[in-house]
Amino acid sequence: MDDTDGERIIGRLGRAQHGAMSLGQLTEAGVSQREVERRLDRGQLIRQGSGLYVVNGAPPSVRQRMHVAVLATTGVAALSHESAAELHGFSFMPRGRVVITASRRAHHRIPADRVHRKADLRPEHIVVVEGLEATSRARTMVDIAASLGRRRLERVLDDQLAGGDLSYGEIVAMFNALARRGRDGIGLLRPLLEVRGDGFVAPSSLLEARFLELVRDHGLPEPTRQHLPPWALSDGIGRVDFAYPYRRLLVEVDGRRWHSRDAANEEDRFRDQQAVAAGWRVLRYTWAQVTRQASYVAANLRSTLARPAA
Repeated sequence: MDDTDGERIIGRLGRAQHGAMSLGQLTEAGVSQREVERRLDRGQLIRQGSGLYVVNGAPPSVRQRMHVAVLATTGVAALSHESAAELHGFSFMPRGRVVITASRRAHHRIPADRVHRKADLRPEHIVVVEGLEATSRARTMVDIAASLGRRRLERVLDDQLAGGDLSYGEIVAMFNALARRGRDGIGLLRPLLEVRGDGFVAPSSLLEARFLELVRDHGLPEPTRQHLPPWALSDGIGRVDFAYPYRRLLVEVDGRRWHSRDAANEEDRFRDQQAVAAGWRVLRYTWAQVTRQASYVAANLRSTLARPAA
């Protein structure tokens, strides 16, 4: 093989894998081990471990580290936990970590930030994202329960459900497949799934999630979510964020982005007028109030709930 062919192969692998490659990939493509050593001596390749290289000049990145970690692993293994969450685009998760889950028999030659050994990792739990083998979205959702606190786990779970990226059934099926006594995170995730059964509507925005946290933190009654009042249209137009039907009280939370528009304000006023005409009360709280004046919101809501509707 001449220099041009070697350059082409190294360039192709480097572009596809953020500069990372393995000896096995190079020799399979026709680059001999002797040629690899020559390029190491010339400084074109930089050794990252036994049989692992990056192209000199390729900018260091998290994706490069992920490729190196995957290439360093043989057997059933995949990027998982925070790494898989980053690849799948999970919100509210730390980024920049390289975490691998490998079966008991898999061999991992260099350390990632963290390596989990799991006998329950199956090939069907692994998908390819950005050219990298990673745990599936559902498997990742169950795995990260082991490393998150309740509030963040609940926020991530609701965001996945609200965005339509995962269905409730998919998460429950994976939870049931992995759940066993002593597995980290199972005890934390189970009650969150139990209250999100059939008919659960996940919060459609971070503000709604923050309002629900406020309600729970202050011991207030749990509201009905995404309530369809009697005067709303059957296709869902007129649906409100939260309601306490037994008090004929509606609660709307106004996000800074959407409710600053004139059209949205007009619709809000129209809904309020319909509610008042039907004998219901309406409370509206802003982002600033929910996030910075939680005690005021809680006291105001508690006081309103204590007074029956006229």
